Amino acid sequence: IEVPYTVTNATAQTVVDVYCGSELGYKVSADKITFTPKTVEIDAQALVFADSKTGLTSIVKLVFESEKFEIEDTPYSGDVDYLVEDADASVEVNVVSNIEFEVKPQVSWIKYIQTKAQSYKVCLSVEDNTAAEPRTGSVNIVRKGTENVIQTIVIGQKPKDPCTNLSKKGTANCYIVPSAGQYKFAAVKGNSSESVGSVASVDVIWETWNNREDVTKGSIIASAEPDGEYIKFSTPETYHTGNALIAAKDASGAILWSWHIWATDKTIQGTDCGYAGEALVMNYNLGAIDELGTTGSLGLQYQWGRKDPFIGGGDVGHSDPATISGTAMSTTTDRLSEETAIQNPTLFYIVGDNGKDWYAGDAFDRWSTTKTVNDPCPAGWRVAHYSDNTIFKVASVTFDPDLFIFTVDGKASFPVSGTLYYESGKFDKNDSIYHFGDDYNTTTPNGWRVRRDKGTGSLTAVRKASGGALRCVVDTTAE
Repeated sequence: IEVPYTVTNATAQTVVDVYCGSELGYKVSADKITFTPKTVEIDAQALVFADSKTGLTSIVKLVFESEKFEIEDTPYSGDVDYLVEDADASVEVNVVSNIEFEVKPQVSWIKYIQTKAQSYKVCLSVEDNTAAEPRTGSVNIVRKGTENVIQTIVIGQKPKDPCTNLSKKGTANCYIVPSAGQYKFAAVKGNSSESVGSVASVDVIWETWNNREDVTKGSIIASAEPDGEYIKFSTPETYHTGNALIAAKDASGAILWSWHIWATDKTIQGTDCGYAGEALVMNYNLGAIDELGTTGSLGLQYQWGRKDPFIGGGDVGHSDPATISGTAMSTTTDRLSEETAIQNPTLFYIVGDNGKDWYAGDAFDRWSTTKTVNDPCPAGWRVAHYSDNTIFKVASVTFDPDLFIFTVDGKASFPVSGTLYYESGKFDKNDSIYHFGDDYNTTTPNGWRVRRDKGTGSLTAVRKASGGALRCVVDTTAE
């Protein structure tokens, strides 16, 4: 502890010295006294005096009071204070100091962000570890304006995980895979943190290329398996765009939950279509893999309130569905319970004696203005709200008969995505666009969706058993 001093009217005979107990060491130099406490926790006093040797003496008493600090967390190990992930890592570290200090990382891949002075917490960012081995780096806390180290903090970083964690920034029922590689996501019910249960195996239910070509098995998902609290899968080395459905199963083979894997190399982003309620609309139909005017732009089909997709059209302007590899869609006239829908993601309800709604329970909140566990959109997106000024508010519609594209209000364009007919489950091109919204008709078992016929647009209540395309919007309720 350095204590600077000056002596007024000093003479050549003036002596500066210290009287203190053995708990303090000290050294007097021309302009400062350096005290060295013998222990970390010390309470002591010292008398500093200046003697002129001519009868003048000045004495100053110094009081040293120890301040007790408690580290809020224990070190990760004997060698590492804090351990961080391999990518997108940041950490708050506890600093033990009662003096002004500076933060000096000793490696280039650790960056200082800020100090939270009230709690003596230092925020650090850590660059991605692209190596296959773990690494450590230190950060020195030094007395401000000096190189005197008062604390050294060791940061450890995990090695690069060969599997990209798709759920790191949010769980969902749909995950986008932009390129070939190994991937994983948390084995939880979509848009939540609730575990699906004990996963014994993982199965690829179906794969599609979104067209009428014969689909090669394993062309979208080469392998899939449980990996602790995650579902792990890999694509073939040769990446193929398309869609797939992965299911986690228990020991008896029953499906616990299923997730839509959207393999697209397109940039999925929000576009400002001028709608006040939902400014950003997804630039592709959910499940689309190609630009407007092509078969790949049609995307997939959904019954209102269900999380799992069904196969959409296989060609622009035609009523033939896309081909698949795997379990084909089947139909039933018995309304589905929640459990039946989860265990049978390829079972499509068609209207029988039980009415127009596929769901046997109260389906009013399956999709909502905030993202529900059944919302089929990727993380950061949700089903559009029908009553906002969104894609459901149509002032004018133009139609391109060659490309089968509708343009709404001169701002947003949509392919003729067709529908899965509620009475048969068959795909129908229908020369229309159907997009479901999150709300429902309170007087009938119908969901609201927009239907755009050639030259017109309307908001209609249609049977929840119908299949329709989805155009997600940015989830403004997400943190």
